[in-house]
Amino acid sequence: MPCHNITDIVKIKLDHNNRFVDYSLTKLNCGRAIGESSLIKNIITGRTAEQLLMLTSESILSSRFANHPDSNFLYEKHLQAIQSVLAIWLGRRDGQAGNRCAIEAIKLDEEGIALTAIIKLNLQTENIISCCQIDRNNF
Repeated sequence: MPCHNITDIVKIKLDHNNRFVDYSLTKLNCGRAIGESSLIKNIITGRTAEQLLMLTSESILSSRFANHPDSNFLYEKHLQAIQSVLAIWLGRRDGQAGNRCAIEAIKLDEEGIALTAIIKLNLQTENIISCCQIDRNNF
């Protein structure tokens, strides 16, 4: 990243009590993880969707050991992606196609709720190396 395509796929799993279980954030075009696909999972697991909407970037960053502007950007991007999807799920934001974030699929089963959304977060930093540049450098 940045490959100039800001469209990502967010997949979130909640239990039947709307408690966070898992998620992934990947690029739409290539399917690559953004940083790590579940970068903040350990920080937010077990919280309710309502609690996650109230989290701030500062609270996520303060729970980490290192604080570096480039990695902070990734943590913030993951939090904003999760919060955008959950805001739609809870009816706080419109999530129709063409919006910044749109839920593409909802699956309910015995394990809980799986949400899949397409999101465009225009958060980029100059110091992040794009996937295609990394690939070229490895050859």
